[in-house]
Amino acid sequence: MTDSRLQYHRLFDPGKATPPERADGGKGFGDHRETSAYVYTEAVILAVNVALATARPLLVRGAAGSGKSSLAADVAARKQWDLYSEVISSRTEAKDLLWRFDALRRLRDAQAGDLAEDQRRYIRPGVLWHAFDPASAAGFGPTSGARPVTGAGGAVVLLDEIDKAEPDTPNDLLVPLGAGTFTVTDLEPALDVSVQRAQQPLIIITTNEERDLPQAFVRRCVVLHLPPPGPDRLVAIAAAHFGKQGRKLHQRLALYFEEARGRAESAGVAPPSTAEFLDALAASRELRIEDDGPEWQALMRATLTKWLPDAGTP
Repeated sequence: MTDSRLQYHRLFDPGKATPPERADGGKGFGDHRETSAYVYTEAVILAVNVALATARPLLVRGAAGSGKSSLAADVAARKQWDLYSEVISSRTEAKDLLWRFDALRRLRDAQAGDLAEDQRRYIRPGVLWHAFDPASAAGFGPTSGARPVTGAGGAVVLLDEIDKAEPDTPNDLLVPLGAGTFTVTDLEPALDVSVQRAQQPLIIITTNEERDLPQAFVRRCVVLHLPPPGPDRLVAIAAAHFGKQGRKLHQRLALYFEEARGRAESAGVAPPSTAEFLDALAASRELRIEDDGPEWQALMRATLTKWLPDAGTP
């Protein structure tokens, strides 16, 4: 009897796409350390594939430092697509992600007697414009967000910390994200620019859950929840960043991290993040601090239990 069930066909498979080598040899520094060492779970891979298959934004939920932002950078690197990113603040409006009008430059040009007749000179395409139609965006000013990093025929857009925006901002993005079209209106009516999506980017939106998002917005997203990593995943993350040598240190620090996180949650303060775990591990390896002496205690206070003024070993 023939099995007629559909076979899972991945549009994105991290096991078959390797990030390009970086100038730092793949180690990275600070937050950049996470760029090409992302440890995928089947749930993460499926969520990325569903977002690609449905052309919906991927809304990634989870605590700060859980790897939400680094997912976008890693997917872009593995697919060799352009990466555009914008960190959302309380001042960010939906329009800022599409375009900005550079009023300050216009004022300076006016004061210098060099005011351009074509007002489009003062339009700065936003990250979504560049991701939707890079050819038309190239005819205006530089993007207001990050520049592309690969230029290989696709795009990933990271809208980081959408929960920090004003409540109207997510809903104001519904039409541009859904229809892939918008009109630049900061010009004379005859000069309005209509932008049509020429390619379908992967849009990854993160939230730290500091503010509830509109239900209409959430309904139009594919949702991925990233829980805090357990000790086994932390060890896997450590191996991805630093190699498998030093596994005993990785395991020991992962257990310390778990205990420190439990203490923080009991105290009602923000627990340490995966990024802080990697900081502690990087410092321990670089400084060769691997015992229970005063240096180890000081290192833990500086990285994993910094919220306790008199923190010691849990």
